[in-house]
Amino acid sequence: MLASTAFSPGKLVAAGATDPGRRRKHNEDAFLVRPDLGLYAVADGVGGHRAGEVASALALETLAQFFEESRAGSWPDSYRALLDLMLAPGGKRLSAAIRAANHAVHARANRLDEHQGMGTTLVAAHLTEAPLAWHVGHVGDSRAYRLRRGTLTALTRDHSVDNEPLLAARAADGPSSRRSAITRAIGIAESVELDMRTIEVAPGDVLLLCSDGLHRMLSDEGIAAVLAAVPGPREAAAELLRRANEAGGLDNVTAVVAVLPG
Repeated sequence: MLASTAFSPGKLVAAGATDPGRRRKHNEDAFLVRPDLGLYAVADGVGGHRAGEVASALALETLAQFFEESRAGSWPDSYRALLDLMLAPGGKRLSAAIRAANHAVHARANRLDEHQGMGTTLVAAHLTEAPLAWHVGHVGDSRAYRLRRGTLTALTRDHSVDNEPLLAARAADGPSSRRSAITRAIGIAESVELDMRTIEVAPGDVLLLCSDGLHRMLSDEGIAAVLAAVPGPREAAAELLRRANEAGGLDNVTAVVAVLPG
């Protein structure tokens, strides 16, 4: 049961930042900050010939478009699934939007030779007012965290070989890149299996959405220290990127930080 509160989501302050990092020539990450829709997301594209950046941009464009077109609370049945029966209305909407994004990326990949095989990770959060809650959905290894009273909690579990016992056993003697490879992505197949959860919101909470270029460079303690110490979301996102690059910047790095003032 979600706790009720008089706190208004209209007071939420959010910002995002992205950087190619120190080792990559171009940036396949993308982020979305749409307070008018209560919608926030990070996508990390995969695919050759710069198709990854096409996939991540298209996924976020489709998410926003779906939310704009579903303000009245209805959408095509083709984007519904049994999973949605267990979700609150805001979760149902986000779950359907992620399926719409998968459909759009998969269709584009099949239509153009240069985009074949492209896909993207995705983590998205939707803030609703009644009840006041974050609905969080993800595919792949982009993550969501919540900082509450100094404690950082992971809200997602990576869809990676590391987290699949059978696959992890087979990859145990291989390179670390193989062990950390993602097992799910938006656009790779006609349908997608996604994870959803809903969490209550309290004044003072900080939500972080990020690509693996951030969480592979910084420890949870390092992330928590920045979110707790840096005053605003724009500054916090910029500082997280700076520290990820300082730690090596091995990949594109993206962060969206949302704060509900206490």
